[in-house]
Amino acid sequence: MQQKSLFTNLIETFPRGQEQIVQKDFTYKTKKIKFNMHYKHKLITLQKLREFLTSENGCTRGIVCSNFKKCFSCPPFAPSLSQYNSSNFQNCLIYAFWADWDIPINSDNPYFKLINLNRTLSPYAYHYGVKLERILGGKDMIDGRCSLCQKCNVPGPCLHPKERRSSLEAVYLDASRLSEEILDHPIQWYKKVNGKIQEPEYISVVHGLLTDSLQPKEML
Repeated sequence: MQQKSLFTNLIETFPRGQEQIVQKDFTYKTKKIKFNMHYKHKLITLQKLREFLTSENGCTRGIVCSNFKKCFSCPPFAPSLSQYNSSNFQNCLIYAFWADWDIPINSDNPYFKLINLNRTLSPYAYHYGVKLERILGGKDMIDGRCSLCQKCNVPGPCLHPKERRSSLEAVYLDASRLSEEILDHPIQWYKKVNGKIQEPEYISVVHGLLTDSLQPKEML
């Protein structure tokens, strides 16, 4: 399914209030892998979002990735949530894309699925967020580092300061807790068991759109 048709289907199902979780499921195929894609979102208030702020995050400790001090969208250059939300939006649409698979993959690389899914999921979610910003008004918080430049211009000036977006973790929000408690969707990770790589049941990316919209469907 192409992104345009997916987006059209999803925006038609936005809830009128904050009490609903909306979910869609479909199949996505690339040249190397075929997997099942899922989407879920829920609208919460900024006050509720602040409950997920942390004093220390995985970015700072270098647990989530290795972009600390290497990218303007990441700590220590990333803004606080208040600074990021300079327009003082009062709500946040928390949404997640995740993918699982039921087709055997012929590869000796235990991270084959992770690599291919991340190359699909992250750009997919990023462009979806760009469209949400245009239609609903607001500012998206992405997953991972900003990818507008192949290599960040640190320590020089940022080349795209207005278009640059930071992740939930970078502004000190607990993305794992948000996904599990707001979307009822636990994030899974690769892990080693008895010295062997154990792959998760699915791979996820989580975003948050800061917005003033309370009833997104009526704005479309």
